[in-house]
Amino acid sequence: MAQHIKAEIMQRAAARKEKQCFVQVMPVDGSQCLEPTPLPHSDPSISEELNVTSAALNLPGLSDTDIYFTSLYLDTVFAFIFPWYEISGLSGGRSWLLSMLLDNKAIFHSAISLSSYFFTLVLAKDASHTRRMPCGQHLWNTLGRHMDLSLQMIKQDMEDLGNAGTQTDVFREARLVGGIVQLLIFESAMTRGSDWEMHLAAALDVFSKIFQTHGIQEGNLNLESVLLAISRPSIFDGLKLGFRVWNADQAAFQFFAAVLLFVDILSSTSLQKSPRLRHCYPQLIDDGDADCAQDRKGYHLLHMEQYIGCQGWVLLLIGEISALDAWKGGFESETYTAAETFKNRAMELELRLQRGISSLEGTQSAMKTGGAPGYLRPYDQQDTTNRGQERNIATSIWSHATGIYLALVTKGWHPENSAIRHHVQYVLAFLGQVSSQACLRNLVWPLCVAGCVASADQEEAFRAIGPALGPLQAFGTMSQALRIMECVWQRRDQLEESWTIADCVGTLGYKVLLV
Repeated sequence: MAQHIKAEIMQRAAARKEKQCFVQVMPVDGSQCLEPTPLPHSDPSISEELNVTSAALNLPGLSDTDIYFTSLYLDTVFAFIFPWYEISGLSGGRSWLLSMLLDNKAIFHSAISLSSYFFTLVLAKDASHTRRMPCGQHLWNTLGRHMDLSLQMIKQDMEDLGNAGTQTDVFREARLVGGIVQLLIFESAMTRGSDWEMHLAAALDVFSKIFQTHGIQEGNLNLESVLLAISRPSIFDGLKLGFRVWNADQAAFQFFAAVLLFVDILSSTSLQKSPRLRHCYPQLIDDGDADCAQDRKGYHLLHMEQYIGCQGWVLLLIGEISALDAWKGGFESETYTAAETFKNRAMELELRLQRGISSLEGTQSAMKTGGAPGYLRPYDQQDTTNRGQERNIATSIWSHATGIYLALVTKGWHPENSAIRHHVQYVLAFLGQVSSQACLRNLVWPLCVAGCVASADQEEAFRAIGPALGPLQAFGTMSQALRIMECVWQRRDQLEESWTIADCVGTLGYKVLLV
């Protein structure tokens, strides 16, 4: 796993020497891509920053710029990237995030980079305007410098972990997972090609190692065991509070674990491979099945809707469908046994999907809503008061997109299929109830799946998503998803039955991670 990160460090260094650049921004109006912003071959402030930041994480010495972007990340950027994330203040709230920014250098530097990028987009009327701002070059330099530092910190952490030999430090491993996942978050926001595959593999390696060493109980993965391993003495020890107070490492590990599992699932749909941690999901992700609650007593499960906005049962189904798709692609011959196995598995997944959809409140009333969607208001003027209802709306969108995905895997590329048309109609209906730009941005996978099979008269409804997000369309993969849809629509009459969602995702010349 150390090789994954080291290779990326060398690759980036070589690319900067050859191209003298770090990032490029795609304009939101579909015009030609901007030329990359040049960066100097060597910046003495980078080496100075290493020393300054080392002391700065103890608070003294932070520059005004770093203080501003740290505050922006805490107050605005994190909430925009993860609008669904909610944890009780009594359990520690988001105090872990501040602690990670102060103590984990890799997370600190990538957070500054994210804030810099977010700031340039908010200031600009469109992405192409950012280079003409007086402070533009300084912002890009800040972004590039801190991203370099984040990668250096991850490399150093990997080397330190390797030098430790068998004497593993679970706290260090957990923070390394956080640093790499934060890097994945940055790459998703910046839409940086296919680097994510390398970093995802590294994060999954470290994550698996943590559970192999600290999270196995009676032969099964147990998140509770890992959380106990990273516990610390607390003033709350021995008190019967009726809730748990997490320390910063425990809260951070749960958050980054949820994001990593989410990325593992969605990446499998892009790569047409079974999710790497699929066998672990039942012991880690809550599927909402009350009938199985007794069997999982003693397991601490992740409620994915609190992190991603989508209930766990839908994400588990996506992972199972992706695994079925990968298995189907591995057939050496169309045998009767294999065909029957495939058919039975598909029927089982369809039943689970329909049972889940019917359990969601408001499914039938979604078709009767009116008025302008909440996401048409500016991102900082949007209502976020009814999180439970919003999660149900988001889960409904995810579930109907999952129905489309299942139909394509089991029946082939037939967008005119009545079941697919039904699911697309519901996705568009629920889309009108999305309350904010941040929530809309987090629906990139289901919207892309539904958009790719949209009929010609539904195209404009999906095209309208871009203008609704304004300049923040460039913050994340929604702009790529819209380009993917356009590519598929242009080929609508040429696509054969064997065409897949993975093929759609690859139309840009590389595999996009739709998160």
